[in-house]
Amino acid sequence: MKCGAVEHWLLTERSDTPLPMAVRTHLAECTACLLRRQALLDLERLTKRLPLPPSPPQIKARLWERLDRSDPVITPAPAAAPHRRRRARPRHTRLVAIATVACLLIGVGLMIGRLSKRPQTPEPEPSKAPEVVRVVPIPKKAVKPLVVRLADQNSQLAAASNATQRLDVFKRMAEEIETDALAKARSGPVDEISRLVQLHQMVVYSGIAARTSELPDSDKAVILNQLTRSLTSSAARIERENTTLLPAVADMLKPMAATCRTLASDLVNGKTTLPAVSPIFDDAALAQLVKNSLRLANEKDPLKRAEVSAETAGLLSQTIILFSASGDTESVDGLGTHLSTLMESGVGDNLDRAASDDWTGDRKGEMDLVRQRVDLARQVLEKNLAQAPPESAMGLQRVLEVSKPGWDRAFKGGKGKGKGPPMFKQDFMPKGRDKN
Repeated sequence: MKCGAVEHWLLTERSDTPLPMAVRTHLAECTACLLRRQALLDLERLTKRLPLPPSPPQIKARLWERLDRSDPVITPAPAAAPHRRRRARPRHTRLVAIATVACLLIGVGLMIGRLSKRPQTPEPEPSKAPEVVRVVPIPKKAVKPLVVRLADQNSQLAAASNATQRLDVFKRMAEEIETDALAKARSGPVDEISRLVQLHQMVVYSGIAARTSELPDSDKAVILNQLTRSLTSSAARIERENTTLLPAVADMLKPMAATCRTLASDLVNGKTTLPAVSPIFDDAALAQLVKNSLRLANEKDPLKRAEVSAETAGLLSQTIILFSASGDTESVDGLGTHLSTLMESGVGDNLDRAASDDWTGDRKGEMDLVRQRVDLARQVLEKNLAQAPPESAMGLQRVLEVSKPGWDRAFKGGKGKGKGPPMFKQDFMPKGRDKN
């Protein structure tokens, strides 16, 4: 079955008509027709929400006026031409005529009685303009793009100080991906669901499950119990949503529910072995942001954590420029705030820790490279600000202003004297000895 035939069927049949096998097969293979059907269903649903327009009083007045004009008028019959004398009609014919006239008189009387009881409607004012019914659309709550929401979680991950906080961040990150996948399953584009399912599996296993072994023993049982309930609830939500979707789309979401149920079962049974997760070879901002979040959580070396945060800063700068070019000022402002937090907690604080551990100063060159990468991310924003049109330049200018404390903190990070042993400091001099 071709797209034209499927489109004709969708436009001519009722929405509650069962899908023929040929149409169902075509929708499972053709994303364009699947999205067209979903758009028609959304249009029908929104149309049913529209209020019915009120009946204008002028129409009622016109109806009664037309009824008044349609009253029967008795006109005299024309004079009959002379003709020959007819024979007298039979008696039964006269009785039928009299009965017919009586019925007509009774009917006319009833009609006059009913018309006399009609409601009195005021005459329409000629100067008053007819009422116009305006349909006000229901405002729809704006949802931030997934990359903005994950950038928020990444900045919180950079500021997290223990395994419990990092576990909470990855739980929220998985929920954000689930929400976005369900939204795309309902309204498209469905071709992005497979990548979201992969990212979700990566966050659940490499992010959530990997943090369970780092939890403190005192709170571990309670936290794992809460985590199990949360995973089971997520799986149930996905499975419940699948019952309302086309089978082809529901099949794409089934691995996401299976991932939640598998980890929940493993936690109940005390299983700690993590399954192998296939790497995602995707340079898109969304996939790279998830990868950097996992690297940040798995890295123990503060200098390496600063490197990952600096790399993420460059990624956010590029994403900010793209959103600014598209006119999405709300996403630009949100990313600017997350960028500043990442600079302070992810770069500046980790450089301070790295400098405190570097008693000999051997890693000073590595710290300078991190600062150079941060400076490069800022230069990208400034260069695009100088060449951007006015509507985009305003957003970039706000980002640079909002993130300035973060940039300053990142550049100053690790430039203190450190907390190493005094004999490794350049200004150290034993007591009783002169510097000269």
